Amino acid sequence: MIRTIGPVLLVSLVGCDGSGDTSSSGSDRTAAVLATAGTAAAGAGVYATNCQSCHMADGSGSIGPALSGPQGKVAALSDAQLIDVILTGTSGMPPYGSLSDQQLADLLAYMLENFDG
Repeated sequence: MIRTIGPVLLVSLVGCDGSGDTSSSGSDRTAAVLATAGTAAAGAGVYATNCQSCHMADGSGSIGPALSGPQGKVAALSDAQLIDVILTGTSGMPPYGSLSDQQLADLLAYMLENFDG
């Protein structure tokens, strides 16, 4: 699946070492992130710092689930769902609400470019 990244960009990330503040998470925060343009080049650093230790450099997964490939989370979830997971966490992943909207937008751009299908 190929997604086009236009002037309005969507955001998301997953990781193992988050110290997220979820006080500003939820639909308002997700909408703000989706309205922020991001770049994959900047998102590479966000991914390396926050996600790579659990999801591996290639997104194949380890402690965390696979992000890449047809069965990976990036292809399986909508951009808004990915953002929500990053902001609020899951049973196995801490929340990353402390990332800025720009960092989240950059991360989503990186993930869509590298792991979407």
